[in-house]
Amino acid sequence: YGVVAVRTAWLKKHYPAEFMAAMMNSVTGNAAKIAGYIHYCRARGISVLPPSVNHSERKFTVDQDKDGKPAIRFGMGGVKNVGAACVDAIVMERENRGPYADIFDFCRRMGGEEVNKRAVESLVKAGCFDHLGAHRAQVYAVYEKALDSQNNIKKQNVAGQVSLFDMGMPAQAMDIQETYPPVPEYPKEELLRQEKEMTGVYCSGHPLDEYAPLLDRLSVNTAYVAEFADREDK
Repeated sequence: YGVVAVRTAWLKKHYPAEFMAAMMNSVTGNAAKIAGYIHYCRARGISVLPPSVNHSERKFTVDQDKDGKPAIRFGMGGVKNVGAACVDAIVMERENRGPYADIFDFCRRMGGEEVNKRAVESLVKAGCFDHLGAHRAQVYAVYEKALDSQNNIKKQNVAGQVSLFDMGMPAQAMDIQETYPPVPEYPKEELLRQEKEMTGVYCSGHPLDEYAPLLDRLSVNTAYVAEFADREDK
């Protein structure tokens, strides 16, 4: 036990992001503990980055924040309604053909059985497309039509039901117009609510961030209370 304790302390000291990512992966499915670890990381200057179709793997991994420092990237496997097969398909396609340009590019490349409409909706709500040139309300407004369009094209190609008129048109003309509607972004509270619904935790912030200095003075927090469930009665 002494050797394990020393080795663990050494890893935590010299590789804090890697250590905490491993800790989060060890409690996958326990939103309360993951939330506690996220708070611990942010309090010590370790960024926890939201899930991303271009950067996330299935589990928590080590990435870099905007300043180039080690950070923890939320895994897509932690998003509700997104199974392991779905994540593996997204990652494999990304590794084979490069990053996704936007939601339209994603739907062109990933529409199918593994990545269905419900999974894409959950990815949108979790913020997995927030970094691809459009805000979340715009992506949410177009993802369904983009998926339906690509699925229809695939069905036509499989069935050989492309008319002579369609065959004479460029491929993109068969697709929907790839533009975003001028809709306003959701309020911050709604963005956080969607993230909490899809991942079990707040990824890009917290509703009580403005009160953080006051709350940090308290000797008891939700993580402390949640630990009581794991303690033996005495």
